[in-house]
Amino acid sequence: MHIADVHGINTTSLLLQLTPGVKPVRGMIVSSGEERFAVSDFMSKALNCTYPTAVKQFARLTSVGSEHRDEIMSMCHSYHFPGSRGPPTPTMTLAGLQRLLMMLGGKVAEEFRKVVGETFRRVMAGDRSLIQVIESNAMTDQPMQKAYRASLASEPTSSTLEDICLKRKCDELDIAERIQKLEEGRENTRAKALHNIKTLQDILGGSAIDERTRLQIQDHTKNLVLTRVNTGGVAIANATNETDSINVAIVAAEMGFKSTDAQTQLIGKKMAVKYREKYGESPPKHKQFVRGSFIPVNSYMERDRAMMADVIREVME
Repeated sequence: MHIADVHGINTTSLLLQLTPGVKPVRGMIVSSGEERFAVSDFMSKALNCTYPTAVKQFARLTSVGSEHRDEIMSMCHSYHFPGSRGPPTPTMTLAGLQRLLMMLGGKVAEEFRKVVGETFRRVMAGDRSLIQVIESNAMTDQPMQKAYRASLASEPTSSTLEDICLKRKCDELDIAERIQKLEEGRENTRAKALHNIKTLQDILGGSAIDERTRLQIQDHTKNLVLTRVNTGGVAIANATNETDSINVAIVAAEMGFKSTDAQTQLIGKKMAVKYREKYGESPPKHKQFVRGSFIPVNSYMERDRAMMADVIREVME
């Protein structure tokens, strides 16, 4: 089926030629400016049946209890055509006839449904070859395209398709924008963290603070800042750092030994020897309150636990 011609007979009458050489569908321009066409004329061409049979088919489609009754009646208005007798004739716009065609049985309706389904599928898939078809239709003066342009001008289209496509596009843009902002925020946090660490390293570079304390502050800062960045802001609890302080007496107690002062001192001396052998330097010192005064004592960290455990077993066993 195709629209071969649409032309005015007078100021109110139209003819819609569906197939060349076949009697056209009667139409008219109503007072609202709409172009409306006789439904039974259209159905007799679409179903390839006589006019009386088309009238009966329309009555069946609009009977009480019919599946499409309400939809069809909402698109249908009856008018008296010039020269016609009897009751007014049901009419629809071109858009209405198009929807009606999808409800009809027969081969023509089946083929039309395929065309509509494929077109919608290509639109949703973003098939760019449709752009050429659309631009060609916009430029041509062929009767079918002219009829559809007149239909669009007089009868606004539903925004359903635009709403579906634009909402999806807006959702995609919104998600992309949020991801970009999140990544930018992470990068900024990372950069600030590294800058703060560098600043802290510069501050702690002097001799005012002992080596153990300096390493512990650096390690603690990295743990607070970088760990939160890498885990999405969730701090990891109960994590052991290599720079955490350890104490001879406490490690010995954890191993099941109760050392005397003499044993603790001996362990300390042996630990200092082992430390110098491993690192090539003496262990760092920190001030500790012992018997009423602060005295410098060797500092050991979690990284030295295995070495300390060996020395404790050597002395205590």
